[in-house]
Amino acid sequence: MKKIAKTCYSGATAIEPMNWDYEDLPAKEFSHKAFERAKRLEALKIYNP
Repeated sequence: MKKIAKTCYSGATAIEPMNWDYEDLPAKEFSHKAFERAKRLEALKIYNP
């Protein structure tokens, strides 16, 4: 994501969360975890030279 930020890309970011390592986690908790990680990725997109 940091490399993408260097290009000054400001468009949408898509994720495809897979629960392969979280099979025992309820869907609501898995969705929350995926959302929190997506927010962290989005924060990396902000370019700080």
